[in-house]
Amino acid sequence: MRQKIIVLICMIALICAGGLLSGCSKNNADIQIAAKDFTEQYILGEILKAIVEEYTDLDVELTSGIAGETSIIMPAMEKGDFDLYAEYDSTAWMTVLKEPVTHDTGEMHEELQKQYQKKYDMQWLGFYGFDNTYSIAIRKETAEKYQIKTFSDLAAVSDHIIFGAGYEFFEREDGYDGFQTIYRFTFKEIKEMNLSLKYNALLDHQVDAITIYRTDGRMENPDIVELEDDKNYFPPAMCGTVIRNEILEKYPELGNALQKLNGMISNEEMRTMNAAVDIYGEDPQKVAANFLKQKGLIKDE
Repeated sequence: MRQKIIVLICMIALICAGGLLSGCSKNNADIQIAAKDFTEQYILGEILKAIVEEYTDLDVELTSGIAGETSIIMPAMEKGDFDLYAEYDSTAWMTVLKEPVTHDTGEMHEELQKQYQKKYDMQWLGFYGFDNTYSIAIRKETAEKYQIKTFSDLAAVSDHIIFGAGYEFFEREDGYDGFQTIYRFTFKEIKEMNLSLKYNALLDHQVDAITIYRTDGRMENPDIVELEDDKNYFPPAMCGTVIRNEILEKYPELGNALQKLNGMISNEEMRTMNAAVDIYGEDPQKVAANFLKQKGLIKDE
C-alpha cells in the first residue's frame, strides 16, 4: 500500500510539473502551447512558439512530449491549462467528436469548426498543408522483386509477406480490420510491434511491410518505398491549429500570426524536417527556426 501511495504522489507531481491540472501552478507566460510526444509534434510546437514570438509581444511557454496526446491535451485545453496546439483533423474527428471514418475533408472541417465552437469554445485556425495519414511501406528490393507499387499489388502477393504494425493500428476504426476487408490481404504472418522499432524490423527483414505515417522522417531512406493507397482507404490527417476562443479574444493579434502557417508546409517539407531530427540528430527548435527563415516567416538574425 505504501508503495502505491508513493507512486500516486509521484504521478501527481509529474502532472503538476507539466501544468496539466488546473490546481497546479503555471508560470506567468501569456500563452501556453502544448505538443504531443513524437518528433513531428516537437517541431510543430517550436514552429508555433516561434511564430507567436515573432509577430506578437506575448510571452510563450511550450510544453512538449505530452504522453496520452489528444486525450490529455484536450481536457487541459478545456481547463485553460493550455491555449493552443497542433492537431490532426481525423484524430479530432474520431477521438474527440467520436464520429465515424470519413474521407469528405470539406464536410469534416466544417463540422469540426462548428462542434469545437459549440462544445469546447475553441476553433480551428486553418491547416498547414501536409497530410500525415497512414500508408504502407516495403523494402525497395521487395517492391522490385514482386513489382509492387500499390496496396492492391501488395495484396496480390500478400501470402509471401510478413506485415508489421503498431498496437494502435489493430484497434483504430480506420485500422486493420477495414484495411484487410477492402484489400483482401492474406498475409503470411502479422506482427504487432512498438512503433519505434518498425523501421529497423523492416530493414532487418523481420517483417516485409509496415504501416507508416506519410511524413515519417525515416521514409527518406532510399531503401524504403511507400505504396499507393489505390482504393483510398485511409482517411486524411491534415494538421492545423486549435486555439481557445478566450485567449484569441484576449490577444486578437494571435489569429493573424498563426494563420501565416496556413498552407505553408508540404508533405515533403514536413518529412525533411522530421528526418533532420530522427536521422541526423538535429534539435527540433533549430529545425523549426531554419524552416521558418527559409519561408521568410521569421528574420534571420
